[in-house]
Amino acid sequence: MDVVPGDVFTPFVADALSYDSNLYRLPASVTNLTTLPGLGPQATREDYMNSASAGLDAQWLLGSRQRINLDVRVDDNRFRHNDDLNNISTNDQLI
Repeated sequence: MDVVPGDVFTPFVADALSYDSNLYRLPASVTNLTTLPGLGPQATREDYMNSASAGLDAQWLLGSRQRINLDVRVDDNRFRHNDDLNNISTNDQLI
């Protein structure tokens, strides 16, 4: 595909650090998280999360009435204390 005026190709990278004081949305009366199933032995109520992201927004024009849009994003989400919540997520779209 040849690049024509109106075509767009925009890669991006980002990094975000966030803090949550009630990560599991539990009432204040729950004080011992290790007794709850599925949270893992090192679970803490509050934690920092780092999200490193990379992606691409692109558009190709085909003739005067057609176009292809591509939006791709990958996030690597890491928690400081709650390692069981670490994950890689994507948000992808091709139109």
